Formats: sequence, structure tokens, C-alpha cells
Amino acid sequence: MFKRFLSAYSAANDARPFVTKCVTAGALMAVGDMLCQSIEKKIDYNENKTDAGYDWARIRHFGFYGLILNGPMLYATYQHILPAIAPGTSGMQLFKKIMFTQTALTLTSVTAFYICLPLI
Repeated sequence: MFKRFLSAYSAANDARPFVTKCVTAGALMAVGDMLCQSIEKKIDYNENKTDAGYDWARIRHFGFYGLILNGPMLYATYQHILPAIAPGTSGMQLFKKIMFTQTALTLTSVTAFYICLPLI
């Protein structure tokens, strides 16, 4: 079953890489938030054990953010910006790619997250 899923995902990624990666980012962010909520319920820092269900609005917001903002930003960075800034795989090119992703991309991504998520 997993092999079939992987094959279908690979075919979708070959046919429509932008859409596939955006949907993947949205799905991963939504699933990640579900996992966070599960952990929060188990730890429950406030000692107020509640059996409330998932916060579906929050999960939807994370998924939407991944689909609409994070996915396209990461796609553009790794498919277009990094190859233009630092083509190749030499040590210096790798250093440039790491510096770009750890400074400009991180700053942009974190800022967009904190500004946009409350607006969604």
C-alpha cells in the first residue's frame, strides 16, 4: 500500500510539482498540528485534564498556511532562488545555500507565519 502511495505521489510530483509540493506542505502542517494538540492533551500544562476534541479551526489554519504560503515559498526557494544564487554543489555553493536558508528564508518564513496565521 505504501509503495502504491509513493508511486502515485512521485507521478503527481513529476506531472505537477508546484501543486504537489503545496498540497504536501499543507497536509504536513495540518497533521503536525494534530500531533501537537495530541501531545498538549497528554501533558496538559494547566493540570485541567479535558477530553475536548481537536481544535479543527486551528488545524485548518495551519493546513491553509502550508498550502497557500509556506508551500509556494519553499518551492520558489528550492527550485528557483537557490539555483540562481548558488549553482552547483561545491563547498562554497553549499555554504551560500545554507546561509541563505538560515537567514533570509528563515526570517521571511517565521515573520510570515506570525503575521499571517492570526489573519487566516
